[in-house]
Amino acid sequence: MEIEFKNINLKRKNKYLIKDLNFNLRENEITGIIDESKILKQILDGNEVEGEIILDKDKKIKYIEHAFLTKTVSDEFFLVKKEIDDNNYIEKVISSLNLVGLNKDYLNRNINTLSNFEKTLVMISLSIITNPDVIIFDNVFAYLDKKHKTIIKSLIIELKKKYNKMVIVIDNDINILYEICTYLIIFKNNKLVIDNNMEHAFNDLSIYDEYDLEIPFLIEFSSIANDYGKNIKYHKSINDLIKEVYRNEK
Repeated sequence: MEIEFKNINLKRKNKYLIKDLNFNLRENEITGIIDESKILKQILDGNEVEGEIILDKDKKIKYIEHAFLTKTVSDEFFLVKKEIDDNNYIEKVISSLNLVGLNKDYLNRNINTLSNFEKTLVMISLSIITNPDVIIFDNVFAYLDKKHKTIIKSLIIELKKKYNKMVIVIDNDINILYEICTYLIIFKNNKLVIDNNMEHAFNDLSIYDEYDLEIPFLIEFSSIANDYGKNIKYHKSINDLIKEVYRNEK
């Protein structure tokens, strides 16, 4: 399954922000998206959008962002009850909480008493309980410290590997996307400027200079080293990079 966006035009106040946009979200990838203008969200919202979005009508999309509609965790779960088999509702709620490392006591918690990390976990739990085919994480890392970012990264990777979900991660931190994603899409100035698998997305860095785009620290380090005559490959792990530098210097 892919989500195809064909000849998309996006209007705001009768002016075109995007014209003739074509791209795909791929089933077998964790796709990282840098989208400061929220182009994807505007397209999915469907307001003043022309063109064709091709998606199996039976496929469900869940959009995860920091937004709650009620006061308590249990009330939030009640909002999605209609999407769940009533006979197994409680069991599924507890199971989805356990999957993200929370227990059933959280059902009694007021949303305002949760930390940003706990809110993120609850949001993920609320999304996976309906067993969606596509999960979109929208800037969920912005509110987290390094430790909790690591936990959420692992959860995202597990959703792909263990549960075979199509996962989209929207974030402005290119280092996070580089670490956990396998495909990269970047919108800049209402243009699609990067649309490539992560393995090849940084083969040509000139476009990053042209559009003033940030590149991952690990890529930047390797690129600078290679400018000085070294032969350092790109790595996603700092430990792998250190090993490469050590081997190169022996």
